[in-house]
Amino acid sequence: MWGTYDEFIKDLILNFNNPVARDEARTKFSHIVQGKNEKAAAYVIRARKLNLEADFETSKVWEYLWQGLNEDIQEWMIRERIAKDQWDAPSNLQACYIRIHDAGRRVEERADNKIMARQKRVTLNLLQSKGRGGNSGSGAGEGSGSKTSKLNNSNCKINFTK
Repeated sequence: MWGTYDEFIKDLILNFNNPVARDEARTKFSHIVQGKNEKAAAYVIRARKLNLEADFETSKVWEYLWQGLNEDIQEWMIRERIAKDQWDAPSNLQACYIRIHDAGRRVEERADNKIMARQKRVTLNLLQSKGRGGNSGSGAGEGSGSKTSKLNNSNCKINFTK
């Protein structure tokens, strides 16, 4: 049958390995694109999984990751001098994934912080308008048949309608 273990492994791979799996993975990887709402971490995980079969060298992985990367993250990386372009590949595969993941996380955090700040401003404006006697929009207020209960020395009021 087999003279050595290496011959056995070689025969096993020939019989049970998908001969086109690597080519299919390389094709998929070459067209990888970060989805509009896809987090950088998910993009990196997807790329890593594909590259296990595609087995690209570091420069090719970087090139394809860069091309498919969200433009906001690319711009941030260039502005922060983390990368110049798709040809500015890190020295090893792990560094490719780390750069993309870290840059994406920072850009995503900035976007989240902007949203939270905007929401905080809206909330503060609503609270301030209520403190000045503004209308809550519920239609129920003093003089409209509601009972108002004040809580222990606070400015908070709870309206109970009849």
